Amino acid sequence: MNIGFIGVGSMGRAMIPLLVNAGHQLFAWNRNREALAGLSGVQVLDTPAAAFRQDVVISLLADDRAVRDVLLSTGALQAADTRCVHIVMSTLSPQLMEELHTLHQKLGVPLIAAPVFGVPAVAANGELNILAAGPDEAIAMAQPLFDLLGKKTWRLGTHPAQACIAKIAGNMMITQAIESLAEASALAQSYGLQPAAFIEVVTQTLFACPSYQRYGQNIVNGGYEPGFKLSLGLKDINLALDAADPKRLPLPAAGVVRSRMIAAVAQGLGDKDWSAFASVPAEQTPPRLINSTRDNAMNIETVLARLDALESRAAIESLISAYANAFDRMDSGLLHGIWHADATLDLPGFGSAASREDIMRMADNSWQQMPHMHHWMANPLIDIDGDSATATVAADCLFQDIEKGPVQVSGLYHDSFARRDGQWRFLSRRFELHYLTPLLNWTPIAGSEGFGAIAKP
Repeated sequence: MNIGFIGVGSMGRAMIPLLVNAGHQLFAWNRNREALAGLSGVQVLDTPAAAFRQDVVISLLADDRAVRDVLLSTGALQAADTRCVHIVMSTLSPQLMEELHTLHQKLGVPLIAAPVFGVPAVAANGELNILAAGPDEAIAMAQPLFDLLGKKTWRLGTHPAQACIAKIAGNMMITQAIESLAEASALAQSYGLQPAAFIEVVTQTLFACPSYQRYGQNIVNGGYEPGFKLSLGLKDINLALDAADPKRLPLPAAGVVRSRMIAAVAQGLGDKDWSAFASVPAEQTPPRLINSTRDNAMNIETVLARLDALESRAAIESLISAYANAFDRMDSGLLHGIWHADATLDLPGFGSAASREDIMRMADNSWQQMPHMHHWMANPLIDIDGDSATATVAADCLFQDIEKGPVQVSGLYHDSFARRDGQWRFLSRRFELHYLTPLLNWTPIAGSEGFGAIAKP
């Protein structure tokens, strides 16, 4: 079978040799090509879209943002062969999985969600537990691959989000097992009982299962070499809390775990095994993050609001930069991904558009008229209000117009943004023109782009 593989981290490097040794042809893409070094029998792809030309494509990207950047914004998924089965083995939000499900149905491409329980060492031995949800016929096609990668495939329904939420809930339970081990061993030690003795008792009697045994030994030995990174564990506990929010389900224990994880990451433990958060004493976790009194509950909301504001500001700044890069590099995939479908764009003197598709047509016309563009964005003033935001951005632009020659344009962009389904995108952009100046008889003296000069009349 020809298998495309998108996203080759530590789990991917553990899985790929099993597939190659079974005689399958592997075609892999990764942002960092160095991650593919040393993997024999793997053909390296130049684009993620090429992976979707195979019989099966396995995507194992780190998080929702990576999936949007690699599969959606680039148009890679839209290029998929309808005979290709897409297996998503990442741990993603149920909201994004629903979005992917809808898009796959529209494209006629079968989608299976197949996240796993197991660390890379377990994956290397083909002993993962695979949680699969998707069309029965697609899973039947993929089953021989699942049999190579895991010791059991757990069928959880025909809707991909069902496997997704099972993985998120299961990971939440593992983090709470780690938290309970940390708290209980600290209590035992405070009365003079050594943690090693206590952990041995409970992991051989009441909690005689791999998670308690593995992470109990990590706590006893103080060894937290990466199995599953803490930074990814924090991502997963956030997924659980985010999934519970629209259902109005309180998850108090998950909130305690997240507080301790945040403190551990702040101490530089993000690349350690996720059980490393157990090494952070409770007294080193800010009280406002761990107490359940009403006042401190309000403090938790304040902290979360500030974190949300920071993440939102970063996302909006990224959109502003992406606009400039998309136009300058003539990158239609990047440009398409920054707008909501009903977005508008008003550039006096250059055109206007009343939808995302109109914006794309307007961009194509602009690239034909102005084959060289360079945008400089500066001094963004961003105002965020919940799921809406506005911004004013100073801009200087240099264009090579095929009729006017080099032209300099300066002014202000007036922007509005909306967050829908957890994703910030442009809702509108209007340019306030301050001046437009033809650069008569101007041409660069060096560089890769051959600007032509416009002669004086």
